[in-house]
Amino acid sequence: MEVYIILAVLYFPYFIWLSLTYIRYNKDGIGDSKRKGKYVGFLLTISSFHFISNILFDLKASYGLMITTLLVLLFSIYMLRVVVKDKKLLAVIEEKI
Repeated sequence: MEVYIILAVLYFPYFIWLSLTYIRYNKDGIGDSKRKGKYVGFLLTISSFHFISNILFDLKASYGLMITTLLVLLFSIYMLRVVVKDKKLLAVIEEKI
């Protein structure tokens, strides 16, 4: 359990950076509204899952934690894929100029 806590604490700053990069948060507070919608949907999904698993289905906490972690990791992989694709596209555009 200690290893899980350490990994979660170390992963948290990376997840914040990845989230801000994914929604293209600028200093002006402007971002991509379509991506913001997907991100907010992800957060609502996590929140509703937490409500459903604890209140309605009375799942054990270890199962809920494992499923929540899996959802966060899957969405992180999706965000990373999109960010890498954007960086490659930006590099190609800069190369042409």
